Amino acid sequence: MELHHLTATEAAARFRRRELSPVDLFKLEGPYTYSGGVNPRAVIALVIAVLPVIPGFLRAATTPGGTVANPTFLDSLYTYAWFVTFGLSFTIYLALARTHSVQTRS
Repeated sequence: MELHHLTATEAAARFRRRELSPVDLFKLEGPYTYSGGVNPRAVIALVIAVLPVIPGFLRAATTPGGTVANPTFLDSLYTYAWFVTFGLSFTIYLALARTHSVQTRS
């Protein structure tokens, strides 16, 4: 089967040289199940990634008009919060995910 006929999940599994078990994807207690339905690694990555932009947010939120007169590094970081948090959370999640991988049947 050619790759353009695969779903994104199937293609990712093939690229990793693993076979995905579609039946196990829907099991409540299967190998792909998260703790209480939440991926703890994703939550950890999100929280850590948001921390650096909180000071800039608080300063902008408490400044009349929301524009800080003399922005610090953290204020500038908050300006690009979407990109900063995405980049950090992606990197942190990738590092955390590599410490634990799903074991599938061969």
